[in-house]
Amino acid sequence: MEQVLNNRVPDRLVLLQFRPSWGVQAYLRFTGLRHHVENCNFPSVGTTGELPQLRDGKSLIPKKDIMDYLLQKSNADKGLSATERAQAIALRSLVANDLEWALQWSYWGDNEHYFRETKKQVGKVIPFPLNMFLPWYMRRQAMSVLEKNEIAKEEDVKKIAMRAYECLSLALGQKTWILGGESPTSIDAIVFGHLMLALNEPINEQMQSFPNLIRFCNNIRKNYFENDAVKMQQLATTNCKNMFSDNQGFKVVMKLGPMPIPLSTKRIPALSSQTKAEGIKKEESEEQKEFHRNSRNFAIIAGVVFVSYYILQSVQFVFEDDDDLVEYEYENLQDYADADE
Repeated sequence: MEQVLNNRVPDRLVLLQFRPSWGVQAYLRFTGLRHHVENCNFPSVGTTGELPQLRDGKSLIPKKDIMDYLLQKSNADKGLSATERAQAIALRSLVANDLEWALQWSYWGDNEHYFRETKKQVGKVIPFPLNMFLPWYMRRQAMSVLEKNEIAKEEDVKKIAMRAYECLSLALGQKTWILGGESPTSIDAIVFGHLMLALNEPINEQMQSFPNLIRFCNNIRKNYFENDAVKMQQLATTNCKNMFSDNQGFKVVMKLGPMPIPLSTKRIPALSSQTKAEGIKKEESEEQKEFHRNSRNFAIIAGVVFVSYYILQSVQFVFEDDDDLVEYEYENLQDYADADE
């Protein structure tokens, strides 16, 4: 579940992310776990796999295990009944499968959206020259997986998304939280994480058919990400603004409405995602500096390899046919023999 690293133990959890990992951030804020968000220029880190990942001291937790790991550190689900736990597991599977497929198709499968949004967004984050070909490579890999799972047609994706959003909407109803308690649980964070990423994607059309899901996002935005930013500085810090946030975040959900309802339960005040670096910026730790150095070195090496490959592919070597080449070599040998005589 964890990978052990030879880095110094930081004083807080470190969330490594490419696109905003809204679900993990929400759960960290729900439970009051101190953390630092490290926005990265690449979708994966070395041999450790796809982002997001969570660093806890010398342990690196992969994407698929993050929520279970956080539940062990601070369990927001401990008050759930057996029936509620079963419902949470079913909804979590829905988000991880049907809605994740629909989201991946929205990123890469919709041609118009890919060239208008996805390619430009990814290209802004990934450094040059890798941004010249990595978006194409990422799309190719994603489409291969989607086609193997028979999820490549727009009408199929829209049906999947509509059915899944209807299920989430019915589960939420008019409640503040999906399972109806007085405080949020892990399934609230997981659903919020997906909805925030889908806000500016083609499947947003299906999501807007259910206003209570938009209200749900606005509740979490207002009560856990935008209230009392000064007090939240000791709970959440970040290295820089995430470049995807302008299109996949609070600006979109605020436009869609409806307005959030205030929470009556005690909550943790939160730090705005747009908070300027002046109030929270700290000197980088050694592991953060090492991470940046490795990312820069990787970009330089990959760029040199790509350019070299391109040059070699552009050079054409012309040889005579085998018979002509043998005849040419024979005649040369005869010339040398005559000269020696």
